[in-house]
Amino acid sequence: MWAGLTAICATILVIAMIGQSLAIANGSYINSALGVKTSEVVESDEPGALGRHRSL
Repeated sequence: MWAGLTAICATILVIAMIGQSLAIANGSYINSALGVKTSEVVESDEPGALGRHRSL
């Protein structure tokens, strides 16, 4: 039983690691396909204000 459970968990871990690598490598394509912006320019009249704002 434990050997089977270990094999299943190890397989899920490997799939998750590969999926994460693929998602990071293709992040810009995925974001454009989903219509997601990761940052936007924010205009401000205050001197010294930052010009970029990270979206959540």
